[in-house]
Amino acid sequence: MNHASDDAHLESQKLSPQLTSPHDSDTDEEYKPTSPVLPGDALPFWRKCLVLFVVSWMTLAVTFSSTSLLPATPEIATEFDTSTEILNVINAGVLIAMGFSSFIWGPITNVFGRKTAYTAAVIVLCGCSLGTALSINLHMFIAMRLLSGFTGTFFMVAGQTIIADIFQPVSTRQPPSKQMHY
Repeated sequence: MNHASDDAHLESQKLSPQLTSPHDSDTDEEYKPTSPVLPGDALPFWRKCLVLFVVSWMTLAVTFSSTSLLPATPEIATEFDTSTEILNVINAGVLIAMGFSSFIWGPITNVFGRKTAYTAAVIVLCGCSLGTALSINLHMFIAMRLLSGFTGTFFMVAGQTIIADIFQPVSTRQPPSKQMHY
């Protein structure tokens, strides 16, 4: 066996050290990590704050729309000549519809985009809330309440995604005064 040729072969396969690594520099100015470009990076700060306000407000509005009629159940039962038990079942149906809202709005978001789906959900919620207020019989009341329930949790899920899209994640190296807690 020829050990000298094996040693020469192994010597030729050794990796040479990388001298141009950014970690070899003396300053951090030469190497600045780049953060990914997010869709909301081009938005001015005032518009980001406006979007944050609208998204937060819609979460409150959908929560309010699902529970605001609960104290008025006896009056609504008298108005539509039904029992409070029937209205409680309708309210349970609204909560079930809220649970299924992501199955409806998720595919709509994938097909038409988040902004279009969010705007459509706002229009549906407002229209169904108006329809609930102007209901002339129990059947219309049930339909409007259930349809408004189908927009329910979409605002919460899409709202978090929208906020994550427009605000950069904050590095722990930056001062706390630059952090945006949402």
